[in-house]
Amino acid sequence: MKLNILGPLTLDFKGGFTLDVQTADTDRTTMKFKELRVEADTSPSTPDSGTLFSLASAEAADMPLSTLNSSRELRLHTALTLKITDKATGETLLRLSTAPGKYATLEADNVQTFPLVNQLLTLQEPMDFFEVSSDGTVQTEQKDGTLEGFDVIANQIT
Repeated sequence: MKLNILGPLTLDFKGGFTLDVQTADTDRTTMKFKELRVEADTSPSTPDSGTLFSLASAEAADMPLSTLNSSRELRLHTALTLKITDKATGETLLRLSTAPGKYATLEADNVQTFPLVNQLLTLQEPMDFFEVSSDGTVQTEQKDGTLEGFDVIANQIT
């Protein structure tokens, strides 16, 4: 991840995502990406200091459906928001979002089981982030950061 104000960062996110199956047949399973929420804590051993990075799926009415096809290729699509919070004060330092109509695509090849078990999903292309104004409008005039890579190990919660 690169943020204009912070430079390159490598963060260890923890959390998960939820999919809702919409339709399924022998050739294709179509899913709606319901929720993604992962967090990276810059100082996990000190609860009252440091910064919390929260990456989540954004509300998007026109988000494309995700698919698992018969050739075992899984493609998940979601709009993203990034919130950076000062842990000591709880204050939001920065709130960013992907541009309207732009979606992160996580992909896995050779999916052997569904629900997923130790499946690696990889971000297919870098995603640009833009500041979100107080009224919720994404300010696309100036890029404020880029998510250059995002690998996910997915497992079903039991």
